[in-house]
Amino acid sequence: MPSVSYCYGGFYTQPYAYVPFIYNRKPMILVLDILNVCGLIDLSEKTFASITGHEDNGKYARIVDFNLSGSKVKSRIFYGHIGNDSWRLADIEVDLSALTASRTLIAEKTSSDDADITYLVKKGQVLSQRTILVAEGDKPYIWSVDAKDLSIISKYDTGFGEYNPRLSHQIVIKPDDIYMLIGEHLDSANFYKYAVYSETLTSISGSNPQSSPNPMICNMFVSHKTRLLTGGANTIAGHNNLLCWFDDDFNLLAKTDLSSIYSTPYPEGLVIVGKKSNGNLVLVGLIANAHLIEVTANSLVYLEIDSSNYSLASYQKLQEFTDMNNAPYVLGTCLGTDSDRLGLPVIDVRSKKVYMTAWWKVGGDNRLGLVEFDLSDVDIVEWNQHAWFLNKTTIPTFLSLNVIPQ
Repeated sequence: MPSVSYCYGGFYTQPYAYVPFIYNRKPMILVLDILNVCGLIDLSEKTFASITGHEDNGKYARIVDFNLSGSKVKSRIFYGHIGNDSWRLADIEVDLSALTASRTLIAEKTSSDDADITYLVKKGQVLSQRTILVAEGDKPYIWSVDAKDLSIISKYDTGFGEYNPRLSHQIVIKPDDIYMLIGEHLDSANFYKYAVYSETLTSISGSNPQSSPNPMICNMFVSHKTRLLTGGANTIAGHNNLLCWFDDDFNLLAKTDLSSIYSTPYPEGLVIVGKKSNGNLVLVGLIANAHLIEVTANSLVYLEIDSSNYSLASYQKLQEFTDMNNAPYVLGTCLGTDSDRLGLPVIDVRSKKVYMTAWWKVGGDNRLGLVEFDLSDVDIVEWNQHAWFLNKTTIPTFLSLNVIPQ
């Protein structure tokens, strides 16, 4: 039977932008927060360390690139600077042996460069090590920005008005363009297919999830022969938020109703782990009974989705919480528009354990947390390749796109 356990540190940092790696033969996760301390989580020892020296008055960190060299993790991040109301690009170097960090500012863009620039960049995503796609709250634009110096390459008006686009890491590369699943922050809207280089939008008929569409509710499912994209919702109160499924041509396949779990289910971090021998897709994560401002209960869950029609085949509430002052608030993996493209589940294929970062409430205070799902007795025969892996001979999967338009 699947089970879940959790732990947390004595400090808080936003759990959304992170990178996993092996250091001193131990699996670790480094959470890169530009406003608070960085958090270092040892997955084997279940210990937490806070790292200072890099902080800035920033929010919504997005990781452009990173590498581990000796005892140092070097990363480039894009974020919004609150005080300057600007975009910033910075290099963060973390010394794992000394537990210290430093920050070097690389570039900055302000309203003098574009009157629409603010720090509210949480709707955008990094496309590759060379390209950042920026989208801001309450604005219809998608900026294409050079990840080396923040040069603005183009600015596309989606026509959404104040209902901003929500970008995602759900991408399909085709010979003619790169296509991305995006949502519009509007209750009645469908999902869209966005062609990155030709800058065109195509509405996907019938794909509204009964709420405001968000393409970062769950990850893709990628296997040898299959790529499934997903979309959901969790930002408007009082809705039954459906989970939508698309093929790699962005055709709507079906929708999953999760209302048997809660009458108004709000996914707050949900991932596809793999597929069982009977064909069911296995998902784990956190689902609340209402919008975050109204939630009175949430559960760490195990789900099985029938891949023949995408109905909810079965589910288990592995642990339910009713005291919201002592409970998981959100998971850092596939939460929604806060999620980074590298914020994918960490899967240990030998022990069949799945790790996710978390924002945990402890006595009403915020903590950096870690959730461990134990799927050791689930007969998973095919792991989702859109994830990070431990104890596997292949390289962990993450989007690394270097495409030059013709």
